[in-house]
Parts: sequence; structure tokens; C-alpha cells
Amino acid sequence: MWLCGYPAVWLAVWLSGCLVFRCCYYADQPTAAAENIAFADPRSYGPYVQLGLLFLGANNVPKAIELFQTAIKAFPKEAYLHTYFGEILLSCQQGPEAEKCFDKAIAIDKTCALPLVHKGWLQIEVRKDLQGGVAQIKEATVLDPTCHQVCACLQVCMCEFPSAR
Repeated sequence: MWLCGYPAVWLAVWLSGCLVFRCCYYADQPTAAAENIAFADPRSYGPYVQLGLLFLGANNVPKAIELFQTAIKAFPKEAYLHTYFGEILLSCQQGPEAEKCFDKAIAIDKTCALPLVHKGWLQIEVRKDLQGGVAQIKEATVLDPTCHQVCACLQVCMCEFPSAR
């Protein structure tokens, strides 16, 4: 599967995801998983993403933020890291900082649809700019019409906001 042109990276994320979740399953805590996971490939940001999302899911937002900041320092040109970090900031009601992350991700990879989707939601939810947000999401649909997140987001927009059609 190709997601924004990164097939090998997503395979690494999936493989490390299995490792992280297996460690977490046995240890019952993301912290133990963090101690057990090996960042063996310094060229892969996948373990950072999986572990950061694991911390977020465990409601340890400060640790998730810290992990993504570390990952961004190590991989400053990875659009997905900036996108995920923006999602975390947006969930913490830090809209302006989240928007900077989405803008940075868009600047890094103009072919990646996910930061456009998240920036669109930010415009809808935070700025109350329905038309601008839907336009961003439609732009993401043009970039990657096969991305499930993009298509699902557009469907939700059309259902929740019929005037945006």
C-alpha cells in the first residue's frame, strides 16, 4: 500500500507497532514498552510514531509530546511526524501550534494529504471557517483519492455540514 509515497516506512511502522503493542500487552504500561523497544534502525521514525500514539492512548500526553519533539529533532524533514505532533497539539486545544505543525508538514511534502485534512478540521473546529476547512479537505481528496482518512473525513463533512456541498 502506498501512503503519500512511503511504502517502506509504513511497513516499518506496522512492524514496530506489533512490537510496541506486544511489549505493552505484557508489561501493561507504555513506559515499560518504551524501555523494551529497540530503536534499532536510526533511519526509521516509525517506532517514535507508534510509541507516541501509545502514550497518547494511555492519556500520557506530556510523554507523547516529549517523544514527538525528540523524533522531530531526529527527523526534521518527515511530514508525518509534524502531522501527528499537530494532531496531539490540536487535541490539547493548542490550535495555533497545531496549525504550524500542519503547515510545516505541507511545506515538507506537498503530495501528502493528511496534513491538509487535519488543517481543514482545524479550520472547521477552531476557526469556525466551514468553507475554508472543506476546501482544504477537498484539496486533500484530489491529492490522494484512495486515502481512507481523507475520504472518511470528506464524507463526515458532507453529512454534518450539508451546506458545504
